[in-house]
Amino acid sequence: MTNPVVEVRVYSPTEAPAYLKAIVYGRAGSGKTYFCGSAAESGKVLFLNLEGGHMSIPKAYRQNMVSIDISNRDGSTAFDQMMHVIRSLNAPVAKRPDWAKDIQTVVLDSGSELQTMVLEGIIGGKAAEIGSKHGEFDVWLEDYGDSTMRLSYLFRQLRALPYNVLVTALQREHKVGDTDVIIRITPEFTPKLGESVCGYFDHVWVMARRDGTTTMLCQPNDKLPYTVKTRGTSFPDELGERVTNPTFAQVYSL
Repeated sequence: MTNPVVEVRVYSPTEAPAYLKAIVYGRAGSGKTYFCGSAAESGKVLFLNLEGGHMSIPKAYRQNMVSIDISNRDGSTAFDQMMHVIRSLNAPVAKRPDWAKDIQTVVLDSGSELQTMVLEGIIGGKAAEIGSKHGEFDVWLEDYGDSTMRLSYLFRQLRALPYNVLVTALQREHKVGDTDVIIRITPEFTPKLGESVCGYFDHVWVMARRDGTTTMLCQPNDKLPYTVKTRGTSFPDELGERVTNPTFAQVYSL
């Protein structure tokens, strides 16, 4: 039996494109979507819309954007639609659909909502099977396992795209038992998926808005419970611990 021919790309790390891959999380209204939408200042943005977040993006940014609504509808699941988008973006330039041409940044708004939609798509698919005992609103333990597997695959594929990739998420507060004592704040994913996603992406930043000012925390702080990280040799120092009223262009230019 002959071994298949396998081709690999060999290159110097100095030749690798400097794409920005980040999870941006925080409470609703903290400025996550605005920050991601501001990437349109630097180039064409593909906005994968699960939450209707366009209203928080200025018209000037939206004019350099194409949007795709992702949902479970018409016999197509959010997972299927995401895979179609990823395959289109990875296709040779000559074979890409018009909407996928000249894209520089992909924004997924939001990863937390995608998690919900993928789980709902799995449940709905099983409930629709002939003879299934799986009810439309029944959530079985194996459904969570299937959802985590599919989502992990999706996020890895997103991370590998040859574009800037920004994923928004809500924040999750982890407390001590039934108390109000917060011990950790992370992106709003299940524990297993959250650990994987935060590992896949180079940067995990949290945003907060107070008195009209948006602050993005980019470096771990022992006095704060937020999960954050910034990878790189000089980039973390150039970015600093936090950025006030950040825009994508401001961060990307460092």
